[in-house]
Amino acid sequence: MCGAFLTVPIFHKGHLLEAVKQHGEPMEVFFYYANELIAFFAANKFLSFYMLREVDEIREIDEEDRRLRKERIIERFPLMPPASKETHGTWSGILFNLSQIRNEERIGVRHYDLYAYATIFFMLETYYNQMEEKNLVKC
Repeated sequence: MCGAFLTVPIFHKGHLLEAVKQHGEPMEVFFYYANELIAFFAANKFLSFYMLREVDEIREIDEEDRRLRKERIIERFPLMPPASKETHGTWSGILFNLSQIRNEERIGVRHYDLYAYATIFFMLETYYNQMEEKNLVKC
């Protein structure tokens, strides 16, 4: 899902970038990463549908617990782990790296590593589940 949105971006920013350069007005960083943010968000939403389905398959919980778990997934996923040496945070690091996929001189779409990003999404799901487990213990 993430790769599909990167290959066929939602926003074509060429004219906007030229206008920014001409007028010299500062823009928020997320303006430059709008397509990457959409791609990453879409992939996480897609993954959350599978996570919701997994909650339905847990036999050991009652319906109220099932409902609460689903609400938390919808409201909280993804939780981004803290970045240890990154001053801009995990979101910025991932979005910057996704933006390099569009740059043929750096990575290029043809070198989009589906398995590397599948691993990132797997790790985000695992991190979320670990944090939720800690929250469930506290309740």
